[in-house]
Amino acid sequence: MIEIRRLDIADTKEARTLRLEALQNDPTSFSSSYEEERNYPLSIFEDRLSQDHSVVFGAWSKSQLVGMVTLLREQRLKTKHIGTINAMYVSPSFRRQGIAKSLMQEAIKQALTLGIQRIRLSVSQSNTQAISLYESLGFEMYGIEPQAIYLANQFEDMVLMNLTIQEG
Repeated sequence: MIEIRRLDIADTKEARTLRLEALQNDPTSFSSSYEEERNYPLSIFEDRLSQDHSVVFGAWSKSQLVGMVTLLREQRLKTKHIGTINAMYVSPSFRRQGIAKSLMQEAIKQALTLGIQRIRLSVSQSNTQAISLYESLGFEMYGIEPQAIYLANQFEDMVLMNLTIQEG
C-alpha cells in the first residue's frame, strides 16, 4: 500500500536520502548533481520543505519514502498563475506501479487549490516513459531545449511540456 502525502520538515532526512538517490540513479534527469548536493547541509533540504511557494509530495511504502515530486508556484504578480513540476523521482524497485502518476495527480490537484492555471515541466528527451506518463495526464510538448544538460561529455536535450488546468 502506497500513501501519498505532502512532506514537511519532519521528513527532511528521508527527502534528502531520496534526493541523493535520484541524483545518482538518474543524473540526466536533473540539472543538479549528486556531487553538488551530497555535501549540502540538512538545512537546505529543510528549506525546500518549508517554503510557502513550494509543495513537495512524497510516496511512502510503509515507513520508506519511495517517490517525490515538487510543485513550485511562481511568485511574481503577473506569473502567479504558473506552476512548475520539479524533481520528480520514484525509486527503481517501485516503478511501474502507478506511483509517479499518483504523485503527479496530487500535484495537479494542489495546483488547482493554489490558483495555478498552467503547469510546466521539462523532461529529458531520452526518458520516453516519463514523457508518456505526462502525455497521459494531458501535458503537451511545446518545445525542445537543446543541450540543456551536459554530463559525461554528452549533451541531453530537454522536452518542454505544458498543461492548462481548470476546475471542474
